[in-house]
Amino acid sequence: MFTLMIADDNPYILNELATITDWEDFDLDLTGTYGNGRLLLQAAEQNMPDVVLTDISMPSMDGISLARALKAKSPNVKIIFISSYADFEYAQTALQLQISGYILKPFDPEQLMSTMNKVLQELRAESLRRFEQSRSLHQAETYRSLALENYMRELLYHPKEDVLVRSQLEELQLTNLDNCLLRVAFIIFDQDIEDSYSDIINGIRSVLHNRPEPEPHFILMPIDTLHCVLLLIYHEPEPDITDLLAQLNVDIEVFTGLRTAIGYSAASSQLSLLPRLYTQSREAATQSAAQLCVVGYEEINLDQSLDPEEIPRETGKNYVGKMLDYIHTNYMNPITTNDVAAAAFLSPSYANHKFSLKCGCSIFDYITSYRIDQAKRMLTETDEKITLIAERVGYSGKTSFYLAFKRIAGMSPTEYRQIKAQAQDQ
Repeated sequence: MFTLMIADDNPYILNELATITDWEDFDLDLTGTYGNGRLLLQAAEQNMPDVVLTDISMPSMDGISLARALKAKSPNVKIIFISSYADFEYAQTALQLQISGYILKPFDPEQLMSTMNKVLQELRAESLRRFEQSRSLHQAETYRSLALENYMRELLYHPKEDVLVRSQLEELQLTNLDNCLLRVAFIIFDQDIEDSYSDIINGIRSVLHNRPEPEPHFILMPIDTLHCVLLLIYHEPEPDITDLLAQLNVDIEVFTGLRTAIGYSAASSQLSLLPRLYTQSREAATQSAAQLCVVGYEEINLDQSLDPEEIPRETGKNYVGKMLDYIHTNYMNPITTNDVAAAAFLSPSYANHKFSLKCGCSIFDYITSYRIDQAKRMLTETDEKITLIAERVGYSGKTSFYLAFKRIAGMSPTEYRQIKAQAQDQ
């Protein structure tokens, strides 16, 4: 349904125009009537109508000035003038403003309806053209995305020179690869998704598309019904890859109901090394599959991937204890794996490796679990609002808190509080 606004300084004519017909029969929703052009323009700035029916001669702002202002804001708005001036100068102005109709007072209802029908035909034709154009663009983007996925999947197995790859990627509209870093992430599903393959893959695409951060840029490459691959492309400084993929792991589980293991490769700026990065990510994913978590290639290849200076010489120090102390003291703040590692003076990869060996989970997973434990305590011991509790345990958004809580506790925070309250009453 299209929208209609009417302006006339004569209240009797304004009422007649508003009630002359049931505008809904014309597929029009009359959203407002106004005594002058300025009032209509103010309303249009909030919700621009599709059609405006206006007198020419009005106080405060006449129809000509109104038409100019509306066309400047929305060139596609349809304007019909109603005037007692059978004047050639006004007709010329109307033509210059690309007015859709011009009706003289006293107006003939049949002429008004005929003019309105013509305008509605124009609107429907334009709407159809926009729909066809949007559909064509969507189809073109879908074909481009599929072609890009197929091309990148081929590079995982068959290396090509960087210059050739960059040239071909520009043809697929993947540009701005200068000074980029690449990582490959290999995802293993906890069950075969053959029966719902398309839905699961589209679900993961939706998760990736809805991420608020512009980087890294993800390219999803389905491999088979148990695995898929992600190519991560980003500029320095490097984001916290472990935390990013751990959150992605959670989002996939929430959106699709599947648990996953994710292994990721080392970083490289060379597209020709994609086969090596793919192999690294697959090896790391195999290591992480037993625990269904996130593991980096550096963590299973510490001797090769870490510089000697990054490996602590004082092996007697309680590095994990320092990391736990930092988490317990700072869980209410937006901390990351990098922050926790820095507290123990370790590199992120080595810190995550040491932490996982000692605690049986990644730093990211431990932070999440500890925050939810604290939230459970607050839900039981206080009457604070859930939104405030979410903030007090380090979550800036209520939605992310709810998702994390439900994933760990198996129920919403509200349900948890109710169950604990009922248990105390008994």
